[in-house]
Amino acid sequence: MRIRRKTNHCLNCGRTLGEVYNYCPNCGQENTHLKVSFGTLLMDTIATYFAVDGKIGQTVKPFFAKPGYLTNKFLEGMRATYLHPIRMYVVVSLFYFFVLTLYGTDLMRSADIGSGPTDMVAFDYQDSLTSEDDYVITFGNKYNISKRLLEGTITLAKNDTLTATQIADSLQVKEDDSFRRFFIERTVRIQRSDREALTGYIIKNLSIMMFLLMPIFALILKILYIRSKRLYIEHLVHALHLHAFAYFIYGFSLLLYHYYISTGWILSGSFLLVSIYAYISFRKVYMQKWFKTMVKFFLVGWIYVFTILFFFIGELLISAMLY
Repeated sequence: MRIRRKTNHCLNCGRTLGEVYNYCPNCGQENTHLKVSFGTLLMDTIATYFAVDGKIGQTVKPFFAKPGYLTNKFLEGMRATYLHPIRMYVVVSLFYFFVLTLYGTDLMRSADIGSGPTDMVAFDYQDSLTSEDDYVITFGNKYNISKRLLEGTITLAKNDTLTATQIADSLQVKEDDSFRRFFIERTVRIQRSDREALTGYIIKNLSIMMFLLMPIFALILKILYIRSKRLYIEHLVHALHLHAFAYFIYGFSLLLYHYYISTGWILSGSFLLVSIYAYISFRKVYMQKWFKTMVKFFLVGWIYVFTILFFFIGELLISAMLY
């Protein structure tokens, strides 16, 4: 319940108010004043938040210690006792992508991208296309980018006096070759952009991508558990709980890895922990035998990993085109 410091009159219109009035019946303003210290106001805000959401304390233990428990209870109709799965997902995902932004920004700061020659050298990328291995981007025979063209663009982009058009001309890209000239223009822009801003932009788009992938993950569950007769929304609730747990563990592990314990077992251990948690959750929610659950668990994992990779590549390309 909201904490109010009531007055005997409305601070807006001056009407006399009784103790029972939370709002002025004349003008509608809330009957409370804020003439307190910042510390008191902050403590009141925290107290109000946890008074309204005391369910957070009820949620923490089963969230970490009982995989699938919150999903089952929510589907059984117990929705006032525990934190709503959408709210949980939003809060934990904010934490995870915030940590990911910090980590990515620090990596970009330490990366030595700006070094190297900046002379205006002519690169004839057509001479280097001797095998398919020389391509780094390929969309058929016409739309492809060679290593030679990519390396030449990055090298010349380090010279801030050159425009994208001058770089394309130096690389002997024809004027009517709109695909490669557009690629050069985007590469130059990204190369010369602020690294921290670019990292934040990509991760912001990544968070949107992962949220949009949630219904796809639920659809995969729906297809593999079609005989369970569960509604699609039930699989979506399960997906929200699983992703919230994964985001928390990965975010916390990334903090440890980046700032305290820089060993690979931290990240490997977090992946193993999330996998075990998800498998147990599958067992508890869908109530199938361990071997059948294991098979479906691996199928869901592989399908989802390839889906994420596909969308991630698309997200990078879209970010590069729109940044």
